[in-house]
Amino acid sequence: VIFINISIPFLLFEIYFTPKFMIILNIFLILQIFKIGRGISGLLSLPILKHLSWSIQRMIKMFLISLVIIHLSSCLFFLIARLNDFSDTTWVFYKNEVDYPPYNQYLSSLNWSLQTITTVGFGDVTPQNNFEFVFAIGWIAIGGSYYSFTISNLQALAASIDLLNSTKVNLLYNQRDK
Repeated sequence: VIFINISIPFLLFEIYFTPKFMIILNIFLILQIFKIGRGISGLLSLPILKHLSWSIQRMIKMFLISLVIIHLSSCLFFLIARLNDFSDTTWVFYKNEVDYPPYNQYLSSLNWSLQTITTVGFGDVTPQNNFEFVFAIGWIAIGGSYYSFTISNLQALAASIDLLNSTKVNLLYNQRDK
């Protein structure tokens, strides 16, 4: 079972709960992140996905884990600004989103997270203080690792497909020559 409650942007619930309750809830949910790997492996063992090659299963697993990591990065980027009380040295203030609802702020931080990991970086959401810069540098490093892992998996997938096709062609030629 995948723990869906981890993937919900809990900053949206700030409206209804006290800040101390939200901090306790977030700490509890962060501890559940370690169960995601088992949940994704369970998902890949479904009968409909079992027949897929190891490379494709690995790519699906990496994609699902990436979605969770991108979500967490978005929440952490927002949390850094929130811990600074959205002062004038935070990205939320710089983007004039201090008075926006939490879901708009979450979407902006998700936008930043996706742009950074994919190295698109439009520059509409930028870090404004040292904590945000340090976090952004770490996220950029993760993005580089993400790309190298993705490219190596795609290369392995292409090689395995090429090997499979060449084996089939050889079998057809051998049968024709008999």
